[in-house]
Amino acid sequence: MEENLEFSVEPNAGWDPRVTCLKCGDLVRSYLIKTERFVVVYDTLLGPKSGGLLREEALKLADSRPLLVVNSHADWDHYFGNMVFSEPILGTQNMVDRVTGGVGEKELEDKRKEHPESYGPVRLTPPSIAVPGEATLHGGDLTLQLLHTRGHRPDHLALYIPEIQTLLPGDCVEDPIPLVDEDSDGTSRTIEELKHSLRRFLDLQPDWVLANHAAPERGTTRIESNLQYLIKLQEAALASPSLEQLKTAWPAEENWDEFYQKAHRSHLRMARQQMN
Repeated sequence: MEENLEFSVEPNAGWDPRVTCLKCGDLVRSYLIKTERFVVVYDTLLGPKSGGLLREEALKLADSRPLLVVNSHADWDHYFGNMVFSEPILGTQNMVDRVTGGVGEKELEDKRKEHPESYGPVRLTPPSIAVPGEATLHGGDLTLQLLHTRGHRPDHLALYIPEIQTLLPGDCVEDPIPLVDEDSDGTSRTIEELKHSLRRFLDLQPDWVLANHAAPERGTTRIESNLQYLIKLQEAALASPSLEQLKTAWPAEENWDEFYQKAHRSHLRMARQQMN
């Protein structure tokens, strides 16, 4: 598979059996949701290899039902597998614009430099159906609510299934900390947007939270900790006279992966930029 990662099925720890979790190593997860009328694929992984394995699993699960794909957002590890799906692919218009514009091209160019064998074959494939904002998919036994949830990315769609109180928050919820849109600048309000998205998730009171970059979790503990991190981020930025003093006062935790340590340092800068 891409980057020599292992494709596997995450053991079900108690969530509804109509939802299947597929993993690419510890990098990212995708989900299959089996309804009476169709099977939804929530994100398509890294490229033709992992996406192809995912599609095989989806077709087996579908048992002659049609497939629908929902893209959470236009970050490479969530949609580079789109190219192997001939079925309808849903995403926001903003996502279509990002994939077909400079964002998609730049990201693919960068990934090809890092791993040419893995991403050389990737063909950028935007959603074929642009969702104007939010939408509801009626599967018969299950209702899939697509929620436009900004903060991580402007094109982000989370997915909620009220009948089984199961939330797929995409990349709005992560472990150990949430990731605010890395393209934020001084005019952005992305920290507030992500706080709003997390509060919206809490209002749903989900029994299960099935994220893309964190292990499936019963309850809302991770949502709450992500929200508290963002609140503390804003409070610390307001209390600190300068960015350098803020970095000194609140360093990243040593046990965090380097990726999240770097993200935390970026968040400190964003919080200072977005104070007013």
